Amino acid sequence: MRRFLAIAAVCALASVAGANLLTNGGFESGSAGWTQYSSWWGSGFNWQYTYAPAYEGSAALSLTAAEGSLGVYQVLNVTPGLPVQISWTIKATDNGSNWYEVLLFDGAKTGVEIDFGTTDDDIMFKWESPDSGNYDGLPQSTWTTGSNMMTPTLSQVTVAVKAGGSGVAPSGQFDALDVIQIPEPAAVLLGFAGLVAILKRRRR
Repeated sequence: MRRFLAIAAVCALASVAGANLLTNGGFESGSAGWTQYSSWWGSGFNWQYTYAPAYEGSAALSLTAAEGSLGVYQVLNVTPGLPVQISWTIKATDNGSNWYEVLLFDGAKTGVEIDFGTTDDDIMFKWESPDSGNYDGLPQSTWTTGSNMMTPTLSQVTVAVKAGGSGVAPSGQFDALDVIQIPEPAAVLLGFAGLVAILKRRRR
């Protein structure tokens, strides 16, 4: 019984800390939850949701094109003023003039805005070739994990991943995307206090 209560306590605290806000962050259900977009220039755009071997599970998203920029996005409801953390796994091909991005926007965005209206504040992670020195290095062909955080001022955020190539073919894979909102310390303490009270009642 004590072991069961301890596991229940850990699970309850995890729920207080925040569940994944994304729908289908691992792409196990194909395109469910995601909206596709691409640039007006380029060709050969392809969104493959059954890429394997995946980082986890049996599927991952692969973004490829003959040239151009493409990606997927979701708009999520959040509480303004509380930090939002995004984590991801990525691998990509460097063909000489590529970029691969994980993006988190304050507010709801469209595909056109994501493709042309990105600022440095929106970029949570970027591989680029040649490396400009402002981002996170050159594309790597092995799965790489990362995380970053921002604090929204609006009641929605937009999560997006992007692959692109100028005069060359982009090929980037994404998996295990996770977005959580960090609660106020008071909320965490309140949840912990409630669990302690439950455990005490059970012990009696």
